[in-house]
Amino acid sequence: MAWLSSPKPWDMLMKQSPIYSTGLIRGLRQFRRFWQKLSGH
Repeated sequence: MAWLSSPKPWDMLMKQSPIYSTGLIRGLRQFRRFWQKLSGH
């Protein structure tokens, strides 16, 4: 578990995590809207 003591990968993860999660949620909403259009006809 030596990688836990090195802050660099963890910092990168914490910086990219919010961007990734918001992008994922946005993509999920668009996909849900698209799926409703497909199944609604």
